[in-house]
Amino acid sequence: MIDFPGLPAAIAAAGPEGLSLVSLIKSPTSRAAVGILAERSALGFSELESAGTLEMYRCEDRGATLPKVPSPFALFCVDTQRLTSEAEAQGLCENLMALLRHHDLHTRPAIALLNGDGRLLTSILPLLSTSFLPLTPAELVGVLLAHPPRDALYRKLRVRTPISLLNPYVYRGPIGRGLFFGRHDQLKKLSQLQTSYALIGPRAIGKTSLMNLAFESLLRDGCLAIRVVYSESMGDYDLSYQILDAFIREHGADNKLLTKVSPQRVQRLIQDYVMRSSPRKVAVLIDEADLLADRCPQLAGVFRQSHNSGWAKFVFVGFRKLRKAVNDQTKLSLTNFLTELPLSGLSLEECGALVVEPMLSLGIQFENLEDVVRTIHHESGGSPSRIQLLCHFIVERLSGQRHRLVGRQQALQAIHDPEVRKFLNEWFFESTVPLSRWLAALATLRLPCPEERLVDYAVDNFYEFTGWEVKSDIQDLVTANILDYQADGNLDFTFPAMKEIARPSGSSAETMAELRRMARESRQKKV
Repeated sequence: MIDFPGLPAAIAAAGPEGLSLVSLIKSPTSRAAVGILAERSALGFSELESAGTLEMYRCEDRGATLPKVPSPFALFCVDTQRLTSEAEAQGLCENLMALLRHHDLHTRPAIALLNGDGRLLTSILPLLSTSFLPLTPAELVGVLLAHPPRDALYRKLRVRTPISLLNPYVYRGPIGRGLFFGRHDQLKKLSQLQTSYALIGPRAIGKTSLMNLAFESLLRDGCLAIRVVYSESMGDYDLSYQILDAFIREHGADNKLLTKVSPQRVQRLIQDYVMRSSPRKVAVLIDEADLLADRCPQLAGVFRQSHNSGWAKFVFVGFRKLRKAVNDQTKLSLTNFLTELPLSGLSLEECGALVVEPMLSLGIQFENLEDVVRTIHHESGGSPSRIQLLCHFIVERLSGQRHRLVGRQQALQAIHDPEVRKFLNEWFFESTVPLSRWLAALATLRLPCPEERLVDYAVDNFYEFTGWEVKSDIQDLVTANILDYQADGNLDFTFPAMKEIARPSGSSAETMAELRRMARESRQKKV
């Protein structure tokens, strides 16, 4: 614990408002200061390190609104009164950076509560690779008495911190509630879970994020819910183990369940929960479930029976193969009990919320806001991950600029950024198979046009493929959010850059020669 003897004088100087901080007058210590800062700023603090001249805390944003600084970040209480030389201050700063790296918080801004003016320290902190906000006792009191303290603290952090460190946009992996915009109808259906659903959509469209939020809602409503991630190597017994283990961890089921793992044990567990816990719902959410019907036929039967008997509801999350399994009438494993819930891009209004709210929280202004939003929506095709991708690089390019102003030009520049194009290329190849890439390349020569015209063109010029194969692959490209039907009924690419990515380099003649080669290779593989 570090003494903060300057706090009583700073509180007295604040006048009548300082009376609300009387506890700090009685106990002017680091623990008291951190405690009242946590209470007034809706931040959660947990101590990580404590040694002599400093204490280190991990701060997590527990506010209900969009976090204005990436969470978690570090807060240090520093005993500056023990520093008597620049060498000691330099050594302390090296210790700060070592602790930040050890706890993987060095890429976030950090706060340093000083128990004095800390002149020796404040001259070195700006030179460190991590951005520090030093707060003297008087500055800390000013934050605590602000209305509200949380916003005052974040304003100070933003001024001191490069905007690239505050960038809230996440375009890889699932996102939290703070960056979730739109999808209210789908979230409501998955949270109420009146039936079982197959949540189907392309990569990076927000399926896992939506499933995670629905899972949290189900738990809050008292549902006996679990979520697991399926992998291609799992069979019936592997997935049964994952499900039973999830019930044990989430709801305190008996560990003995894992001694004899089987699909039948999963069914008995679900029945047992229903009988003991009625009227509480039982829900099983499975991510990456594309191959589940083929690899886990026994469990698929258990799920169907549990749904039909009213014992449990299910949510399967997947892509092309899940869509085909749900609609395959020749196999009964997943058909007729899962309701297909397709997930596509955000509307223009939802895109606007995702663009505007995080940027405004960073103090960014817009030049013709409506034009900026329309441009980003058009260039991203409404995909939330691509919207965040463009916004992430727009914010990155503002680093070092005096004025944080975004216009249509910045939005157009982002789509041509080499890092953005690299991500889009990776997404395209991860979302397609060779035949889909062949058809997408062919489509660059013909679209926009009616679907039937593209099918006829493919069949007339490439005898290797039938009309049925081309139509099936068009639907795969639509599911993958690469192609889509426009308002006039024509088929086209979902966003302009996709056409450039799908088309091989070279002239139209060279493209046709490359397509011919790809078609021959495809035929040879079939034979």
